[in-house]
Amino acid sequence: MKSDAESDSDADSVFSVVPTHRGARGRTTWTNKVEFILACLGYAVGLGNLWRFPYLCYKSGGGAFFIPYLIMMVVCSIPLLLMELTIGQFTRQGPVGAMGRLCPLFKGAGVAPVVISFIFCTYYNVVIGWALYYLFSSFSSTLPWTTCGNSTWGCEDSPLNRSLTTAANATQGLDADDGLWSGNASAAMFANVSSALGNDSVFHTARKSAALATTPEEVFFSHRVLEISSGVSDLGTIRIPLMLTLLLAWVLVYFSIWKSIRSSGKVVYVTVIAPYLLLTAFLWRALTLEGASTGIRYLFQPHWQLLADSKVWVNALAQNFNSVGIGFGSMITFASYNKFENRTILMDTMVIILANLLTSVFAGIIVFATLGNIAMELGRPIQKVVVDGPGLVYVVYPKALASMPFPQLWSVLFFFMLLCLGLDSQFATLEVVITSLQDGYSGLVKRYLKRHELLVLVICLLSFGLGLPYVTQGGMYVFQLMDYNVTNTSLIVLALFEVVTLAWVYGTERLNQDFLAMTGKRFSNYFIVCLKFLAPLLILAIWVFSLIDHEPLTYGPYDYPEWASRLGWLLVALPVLPIPVCAVLALWRAEGDTFMERLKASVQPDRRVRRDLGFEPTVDGPDYGDHPELYFEMSPIAPQIPYSAVNGDTDSK
Repeated sequence: MKSDAESDSDADSVFSVVPTHRGARGRTTWTNKVEFILACLGYAVGLGNLWRFPYLCYKSGGGAFFIPYLIMMVVCSIPLLLMELTIGQFTRQGPVGAMGRLCPLFKGAGVAPVVISFIFCTYYNVVIGWALYYLFSSFSSTLPWTTCGNSTWGCEDSPLNRSLTTAANATQGLDADDGLWSGNASAAMFANVSSALGNDSVFHTARKSAALATTPEEVFFSHRVLEISSGVSDLGTIRIPLMLTLLLAWVLVYFSIWKSIRSSGKVVYVTVIAPYLLLTAFLWRALTLEGASTGIRYLFQPHWQLLADSKVWVNALAQNFNSVGIGFGSMITFASYNKFENRTILMDTMVIILANLLTSVFAGIIVFATLGNIAMELGRPIQKVVVDGPGLVYVVYPKALASMPFPQLWSVLFFFMLLCLGLDSQFATLEVVITSLQDGYSGLVKRYLKRHELLVLVICLLSFGLGLPYVTQGGMYVFQLMDYNVTNTSLIVLALFEVVTLAWVYGTERLNQDFLAMTGKRFSNYFIVCLKFLAPLLILAIWVFSLIDHEPLTYGPYDYPEWASRLGWLLVALPVLPIPVCAVLALWRAEGDTFMERLKASVQPDRRVRRDLGFEPTVDGPDYGDHPELYFEMSPIAPQIPYSAVNGDTDSK
C-alpha cells in the first residue's frame, strides 16, 4: 500500500485516501460504491451457488428447503453480515485488527478466519485449475469428453462396462438400463464382478475410485483429468497438466490483486458482470431444452417430512454462511476499505443478501432444467443423474454442452464463466490474509519485503506449493477431506464465537453507537434481538445437532479410512485453535496483579478504536468524545472499570 505522502503526490491515482484524523494512517478506499458492491457480490456469488445450493435444495426437501434456508438467512445471515460490515468500516481493519481492538481477549476470533481463509485458498484454486483445463480442451475440433477413445475404463459402450454390467445383473445390484453403480450393491455382487473380470486387482481399483465411470464425461473427468487413484492412502504422482493449470490460476490471481483493491476493484467489473450475462444465456438455453420442466418441478417439489431431519437445518445454516461468507473475514476486509462516513451499510447488506439468494435460485433452475433434459435423453429417473460437488459441473454440464448447437462455443463460454466465478471468491479470500498481515505486521512487511506486491507474491507461491497434493492422482480425496471439515463445522464454531464476542462482550450498545457515528441511524430492535439472542442460540443448536448427527466422510462408494476421519477432526480444530491461544496471550499481557484484574482489562476495547480513527459522532446523540469512560462501559457483561485503569489516561484526543 502507498504511504500518505505517496498517495497525496500521485495525481493519477483513481483511489482516494481517507483523511488522516488526529494522526491516523490513511487507508486506500474503493473508487466508488459500485466496486465495493461488485467485490462483495463476486465473493458471495461463487461456484457454491452453481453446484452446492441446487444439490442441497434437492437433497434437503426440495421446495421445503427454502423454509429453513430463509429462516437462517433472516435470523443469522442478515444480522451477522450487517455486524461484519459495521465493524470493518468502523475500525478500518481486517478481521485480526478489528477483533483485537474491539475485544483483545477474543482477538483469536479474528485470527481464526485468516487461518480458515488461507487453508481455503490452497485448495479452492484447484477448482479454477480444473476450469482452465476444460477451457483449453474446449478449443479442440471434437470435445474430448464426448467419446471414451481408447480408455481402459468403463464407458457405457466399453467391454469393461459390459462385463461389469453382466456380472452385476447376476445379483441384481445394477440395473442394465441404468449403467450406474448402486451405492448399496451387495458383497455378492462385487464377488461376481471380480470373478467375471478374472482380475480382482483391476476391480478393486475401480471400486475404490470415487465412482465407476460409465459415461464418456465421467471417464474424462475421473481418469483423464484426475487419473484418480484407489483412495486417500494412494496419492500417486503429480498430474503435470493440472499442476500447470494450477500455476496459471495463481498467476491470474496474483495479477488481479497485486495492487490490492486498486487492481481487484477493476477486475470485478469483468469477473462479476460477465457471469450474470452468461447465466442469463444459459437460463434461456436450459428452459428451451426438452424435459426442462420435469427437472424444475423436481427441484421445487416440497418434501415436508424432511424438515424434521436436523441435517436439513445444518445444511441451511452452512449454505448461508458458505455462500454469503460469514466467518471468513472477507466482508470485514472489504468494508475496511469503505470511507468512514459511508451511510448505506444496511442497504449494502440487503443488496448482497438478496442478490446471493436470487442467484442461487437462478442457478438452481438452470442446473435442474439441464438435469431434466439429461434424464429424459438417458431414459433414467432424474435422481439417477443428480450428483454433488465438482461432479455436477465437470460431469453433468459437459454432457449438456456436448448436445448443444456449436458445442465448442458454449463450452468455452461456460468454463470462462466458471473461471470468473472462482476468481472472484479467490480474490476476496486471499485479500483477508494479505490485509491481516499488512494491518498486523506492517513494520516487518516494509522492512523485509519493501513492497505490497512482494508480499502478495510470497503468499501466492506458498499457497501454490501447499496446493500440489490436490493435483496428485489422489488429490480429489484430499480435496474432499479438506472441504468437508474446514468449511462446515469450523465455520459454524467461528461464527458462534464472533457473534457472542461482539454482541455480548463488546456489546450491542457499542455496536449501535459505532453504527450511529457512521450512518446517523441506530440498529432496529430486530437486529439487536437477533444478534444477542436468536442468532447465538440457533447457531449453537445447529452446531450441537451437527456433532450428534456427524457421519463419516465418503466420496461416492469410497469410504475414508479411520485415520482420515481422525485427521478430519484435527482439521476442524485447526482454525479454532487461535481463539484459546490468543485469549491466553491477552491475559498474559493485560495489566493487573490478579487474574480478575487481567480479565477485566482484556475485555476492554483498545483506546486506538477512538484515537486513531478520530471518532466523533456526527449526529444527534450521546457524544463520548469528552467522556470516553462512558463508551468503554457499555458492554452488558464486560466489567465497568475506570477507563484510565486500562489505557493510562482519559485523554481520547
